[in-house]
Amino acid sequence: MQYSANQYETIETEPKGESPAIKAVSIFHRGAQQIALRFPYNDKIRVHIKKLAGLKWSQTNKCFYIADTVENRRRLINHCRGLVWVDMMELKRVSAVDFRNKVNKCKPEQSKSADTKADFAQPIKEMVEYMEQRRYSPSTIQTYRSMVAGFLNHISDKKWDKVTSRDIEQYNYREFILKNKARSTQNQFINAIKLFYGLHSQTALELDQIQRPRREVKLPEVLTREEVSGIIKCTKNKKQRTLFALIYSCGLRIGETLKLKWSDIRRHEKLIYIRGGKGHKDRRVPLSSKMVSMLEEYALAYRTEDYVFEGQKGGMYNSRSAQSAFKRSVKAAGIHRKITLHSLRHSYATHLLEAGVGLRYIQEILGHANPKTTMLYTHISGKQLREIRSPIEDLEL
Repeated sequence: MQYSANQYETIETEPKGESPAIKAVSIFHRGAQQIALRFPYNDKIRVHIKKLAGLKWSQTNKCFYIADTVENRRRLINHCRGLVWVDMMELKRVSAVDFRNKVNKCKPEQSKSADTKADFAQPIKEMVEYMEQRRYSPSTIQTYRSMVAGFLNHISDKKWDKVTSRDIEQYNYREFILKNKARSTQNQFINAIKLFYGLHSQTALELDQIQRPRREVKLPEVLTREEVSGIIKCTKNKKQRTLFALIYSCGLRIGETLKLKWSDIRRHEKLIYIRGGKGHKDRRVPLSSKMVSMLEEYALAYRTEDYVFEGQKGGMYNSRSAQSAFKRSVKAAGIHRKITLHSLRHSYATHLLEAGVGLRYIQEILGHANPKTTMLYTHISGKQLREIRSPIEDLEL
């Protein structure tokens, strides 16, 4: 069966045959989260968009931008309605409280002179260009950029190339330890700082002196087969039901699943081709006969054009929508632990291991570069642990 449904009539939710006229993207600029508006040059759109109150031009980012608030998102859509379509799928979640907190953090920086701000604008730009050349993901580039900018804004009394290890330690303690932020976030900051200063060798900073937090080893939550079945059965929406089943049946990451196209599903080979997975690596994963049947039913019901899972306005299905739907299904299944979509991937690997599949095969299917990552599932699997006889069984109590 051919999965593509080009032959079926679909409901258009945007101008037929056209790409979004304006793409709204989250950026961190001027010490706060902003909405960047990117679109091919069009004089009519440019004149209209400039009438939006609060809109500014960023010479650094070469785009118009406006403060990222819930109210401004609503105003942007209303302002453009009837003239251009605004694609807001890539905007990060924002709340009024989050925005006020970011503004308050940046108040000391407002007293800085323009010359001081410009002092580190070029070095940060060079870091971004380097990361783009190395094909870092856009989200990683944005995270590193905002973290480095936040640090340099904080040390306003010192030039960026005069920073010492002590400055970084003090900021590290105040920003991550006192605020009880995750180790992964702290480690990400250190990665960003090391990359930034590693590119600028004229600084006297000893990068080896920057210490990372001690690694935390946590066992991920794993579902039983019965729990996985319960979650899928409690999912009434066919698209979401198929999505959850596919993640579990192939051990996929959510990003890999949402990027799947019909051409990547090879029914006759019983394989799925994963394009550009983590680390920009391609791989193949086995496709079960039961999953083939589910995909066939789904294809007839939803008739998507390009991506297997599409949003209401076309394009890739939103990951936040998928996560929200999964939480509802977990709750409906009566599971009260902290379970995410990624738990389905962990469960898949654990269940394969318990079924006797070798670690080398599991590593290949999951796309792990390091076998030590796959070895984690030997600690998760409870089947072997349950078979160990406790010495208390031999006591007469």
